[in-house]
Amino acid sequence: MCIMEFEKTFGGIRDPRTGNRKVYSLTGIMFMTMVGVICGMRDFVAIADFAKLKRDFFMQHLPLPGRTPSHDVFGDVFAILDPDQFSRCFEEWTSSLREVISGDYIAFDGKSVRSCLEKKKGGIPLHLMNVWSDANGICLAQMRCDNKSNEVVALENLLKYLSVGSCVVSADAMHCHKKTTQIVREAGADYVLGLKKNEKKLYEHCEESFSDPVAKLIRHEVEEKGHGRKELRVVDLLEIDASDSAQLRGWQDIKAFARVTSTVERNTQVQTDVRYYIASLTDERRVYKAIRHHWGIENKLHWVLDEPFREDRSRVRYKNAGENLATMRKIVLNLLSKIKIPQFGYSRMMLRAALDDQYLRELLQTF
Repeated sequence: MCIMEFEKTFGGIRDPRTGNRKVYSLTGIMFMTMVGVICGMRDFVAIADFAKLKRDFFMQHLPLPGRTPSHDVFGDVFAILDPDQFSRCFEEWTSSLREVISGDYIAFDGKSVRSCLEKKKGGIPLHLMNVWSDANGICLAQMRCDNKSNEVVALENLLKYLSVGSCVVSADAMHCHKKTTQIVREAGADYVLGLKKNEKKLYEHCEESFSDPVAKLIRHEVEEKGHGRKELRVVDLLEIDASDSAQLRGWQDIKAFARVTSTVERNTQVQTDVRYYIASLTDERRVYKAIRHHWGIENKLHWVLDEPFREDRSRVRYKNAGENLATMRKIVLNLLSKIKIPQFGYSRMMLRAALDDQYLRELLQTF
């Protein structure tokens, strides 16, 4: 990848610097940051040291003066960079990577960057709403939430401009609201939402419906073994008529309740868990897949951000720097996801990129 491709994607971001502070171009600083993150650098001090050691490499891509930027330059630029503009460019880029597949499972879930504590807000960590495409294996978007309770607003705002038509949207019980079901259906998607006692009347109605001895349940069972455990998941789907009950009014196109009973056996100990969901689908297999694929955002996005990328340990917090660096991590994750091969985990790819310039060039060619 040459710098021209990078500038084409992110060149529209307004440079927030003024006066004679523009020794290095904005896209140049962002490019060096991206390459640093690809190679496992986790803060601006490490990125600045890396850029200094790799000066000859960057000279092949960027018009640099006699030296590379200091960590203060990297930190100051990312602190004042408009995070909304950066996120929008990120989302436009991911839309070019994404293949819109009918029936794709789109998961919405929030994640805190636990060490990125905002002192002005009483030490509350940075919290982001993330969107994951299961079929494409990439993060489609992120949006900052002032706190965990504002995830609902973030999901609703994201749904207004993301293309989710003919897909299945999944989210946890925090998002089980009438307005959410309306926005999902207006976007042309189906939904499978977790149901807990935060919606007390609906939850009680769901439990009572499954307790009815004459209820006609559609059952789907899956058994899995591995890592010293055996798990049996039983999905019971109960089709419902929204016109039959006052508790169902206002829940847009609600068509079924789902109950997932998970029984895990490990070392002669047995644990059973029961969870409930609402759905605009009546196909028990698709409902089950939506529930299972929702865990993809935890296993393939949040876990990767916290382990290979060490996001939870990031103490970058000044002004907008924490949020902007979180966006950069997702750019890199999407980039690596496109070319990841089974025998190469993310950590191994990042280490090899740091040590092998030719391999790093091959990675950058996929941008």
